[in-house]
Amino acid sequence: MKKLLLITEAVTGLSALICGGLLVTWPDGSAIGLPLFLLETSPFDNFFIPGLILALVVGGSQLMALLTGISNLTSAGRRTLIAGILLTGWIITQVIMIRGISWLHLVFAGIGLFQIIYGIKKSGKMKALAGCDIL
Repeated sequence: MKKLLLITEAVTGLSALICGGLLVTWPDGSAIGLPLFLLETSPFDNFFIPGLILALVVGGSQLMALLTGISNLTSAGRRTLIAGILLTGWIITQVIMIRGISWLHLVFAGIGLFQIIYGIKKSGKMKALAGCDIL
């Protein structure tokens, strides 16, 4: 299970970093085939800010979770939980803003949920989420 987690963090982190970087470099979306009309129902005129968020927040959190997982640090579970929450939040926000959904949204939402569940189990946050160990 840990190997699968590390693979999801590596693939998601690298793709977010690369795609986000391409969107920052070519904010018209042309580098990855995203038409600007997708942003019509969003607060953005181009993909620069979304690309920056994708690369730094989503990609950065995934790669940080990967590095702590590889290093077997005690914070690995918590970092995976945070990365999963950020990824899932990114996907939900994206779907709401563009008012559409693709198969990639479903794949990455599934990865985010997997990371959230794994992170909860590994970080010992299950009791807190159930309301039993808040204080």
